[in-house]
Amino acid sequence: MLNAMNSSAQMLAEITVKAGKYARKNAIACLSLEAFANVPTSNFVLKSGSRELPVQVEEGAVRKLWWRVNEALPVGGKVQYVLYKGQSKQTPAHINLKEENGALTIEGLLQYNYATVNPPAGVDSAYRRSGFIHPLWAPNGAELTGIHPRDHYHHFGIWNPGPTRNSKGRKWTSGTS
Repeated sequence: MLNAMNSSAQMLAEITVKAGKYARKNAIACLSLEAFANVPTSNFVLKSGSRELPVQVEEGAVRKLWWRVNEALPVGGKVQYVLYKGQSKQTPAHINLKEENGALTIEGLLQYNYATVNPPAGVDSAYRRSGFIHPLWAPNGAELTGIHPRDHYHHFGIWNPGPTRNSKGRKWTSGTS
């Protein structure tokens, strides 16, 4: 359900996502932006209460706004969102690189871990790795990747499962720097 609002107040719409006949968890939602053709792509802000959510705008004949419904919705449940016209996001004039503690960080974007990262205490050392990206940040600062989930200690953000890699004459194996 979509209720268009007065854009001079910066609120564009109130959005209700309904679960319907099935319970939903981590569902993906999509909204046509056809009614907001005059709003630049970088200006859309979606909020659940006071929390700003990461969104992606799909360009095309009709732009679409995509996001993840983080709330667990029971059968017949619903959740409310508000879509705003925010300030245009500026592209930084430069990129800040930082290298420390075995990681190369592109500030505000990602961190590449080239040194070995050990698993949590009490977890088999076979789950130590190097050569992966974590964290990866959304433009609003939300962390998009995870590391060592309790049931999958072998997961490391964005990673290549191959045990050996070569780059510019340098060879390394996962788990070693």
